[in-house]
Amino acid sequence: MNKTKFKKYLKKIKSFEDWIDTDEPLSAIENDLLLDYVKKIYEAILEKEDAPKINKIKKKHKKETASIQQTEEEEIEGNLENIPEDSVIAENEKIATEKVITEENNEPEIEYSDEFLSLFVDNHSNELSEKLSKRPIKDLKKAFGINEKIFTVKEIFNGDKNAFEETIEKFNNFNNFEEAKNYILKELAQVYNWDKPKNIKKIGQFIKIIQRRYI
Repeated sequence: MNKTKFKKYLKKIKSFEDWIDTDEPLSAIENDLLLDYVKKIYEAILEKEDAPKINKIKKKHKKETASIQQTEEEEIEGNLENIPEDSVIAENEKIATEKVITEENNEPEIEYSDEFLSLFVDNHSNELSEKLSKRPIKDLKKAFGINEKIFTVKEIFNGDKNAFEETIEKFNNFNNFEEAKNYILKELAQVYNWDKPKNIKKIGQFIKIIQRRYI
């Protein structure tokens, strides 16, 4: 029911009470007008809630929704404030560690000169001296004479005897020259500056000896 319209037209109908109490008949216009008011009341009864009331209900619902949302946000903020500081620090440290690991795994590849990289390529020479120099070596520890060992430690490993011996041990345990090559490029060449032009010839002789371990 539309109460506003109902009251409006009911009030208009009551204005006809004076004619109802008398013997004077209603005029045709008044009769039509009274019928129209009755019709309007009938429509008001069938009509839904007043629009203002509906809007009021909508506003109330909107206000309640906003209140619920605010309460939820306050609860979330409260939960965040209650998280122990140690947990936050631990999580931050975890993120930082993961970042470092990622960065380490994505380290840029070291670039070497073409001249240095050519030392790892077999030139397949047919000269007798070259063929004799490529006879297999089972144990690299026995491949270096005293003077040659002193020279290699001084000129190639910057005088570090232990580094030389550890490296030879590793080469003895590798399965093929490819593993030895990767170790040279990743662990040795940059540390001892083997890529420098002045060292290329000396390093070339050393690498030829290492290659014979895997023939």
